[in-house]
Amino acid sequence: MPHPILDHAHLDAMTGGDTEFRDELLATFLASTSESWPTLIAPETAPEVRKKTAHRIKGAASNVGAVALAALCKAVEDNPDAGHSEKLEHAYSDLQRELGSLLTL
Repeated sequence: MPHPILDHAHLDAMTGGDTEFRDELLATFLASTSESWPTLIAPETAPEVRKKTAHRIKGAASNVGAVALAALCKAVEDNPDAGHSEKLEHAYSDLQRELGSLLTL
């Protein structure tokens, strides 16, 4: 069974249903992830660097309930030499669309 893009119940629990706080949390997540993203997907990134970057993004994704992205980052962390770029790009694009529909900033 595929992982959901975003676990809304988890996100609501994290933010207490406060939409302003939710939007701030998601905006911070997107900003920090977009800074690390090129390192994660670049073919020339050293495996150890890719592994650490995947770990960092996985933790951030888990915190906001971005389940599918967290699961893919876990796969990259476990096997940083495998070609995960296409799956990661797809998951990140899906997440950006989903978050874009939520953000009221």
